[in-house]
Amino acid sequence: MRFPKGYAGVNKLFASEIINIFSSVMFFVASVFAVFSSQRIVNPQYLPIIVIPLIAAGLMSVVAFILQLVGLGQAKKDDQMFKTAFAFVFVGVAASVVSFMSGGTLSNIFSSISEVSSLIVSVYTILGIYNFAEKMDNASIMLNAKITIIIGASAFAVAVILRMVPVFFPRTEYMLDLFVSVTELTAYIIFLICLGRARGMLAEKK
Repeated sequence: MRFPKGYAGVNKLFASEIINIFSSVMFFVASVFAVFSSQRIVNPQYLPIIVIPLIAAGLMSVVAFILQLVGLGQAKKDDQMFKTAFAFVFVGVAASVVSFMSGGTLSNIFSSISEVSSLIVSVYTILGIYNFAEKMDNASIMLNAKITIIIGASAFAVAVILRMVPVFFPRTEYMLDLFVSVTELTAYIIFLICLGRARGMLAEKK
């Protein structure tokens, strides 16, 4: 195994992405109920079916974040691209905290910053995988990494734009949450496939 730290890191990133997918599904469920009730947490009747999926999504996101952090920390020892991704994780966390603690326009702005940080983390992670593939002369994974960056980055870019819309049109927030969860889920699945293939490549003994 040429890149043991890279392999260990990508393994954890793969697990993190799976958890992120489940988290996105929970967020999607909560968004659907919020849109159709048009009440969100205001009406006690809809409180459990909205809050429970949100709590589940939040807990899974924390677990996914820890795995991502550990994974990037390991992988960066074998490739510098993961070091940049590692740094932007903390930018995203800081933006998410400010978004959570604030409200209205400010919250939407920092939520958008968090989305941009997630995009950068994902791009540099895939660039790290591309570097591994290049060093291992694996043209198939190199091509897959390029396609993943283009499609995955586009999906995240759409999510960023959707996060920005409520800054100018506040009443669209709940409906757009629905679309954001779908685009994020799409991006997570695309990145998961790439990470899965990279994990198999890095496990090879050559």
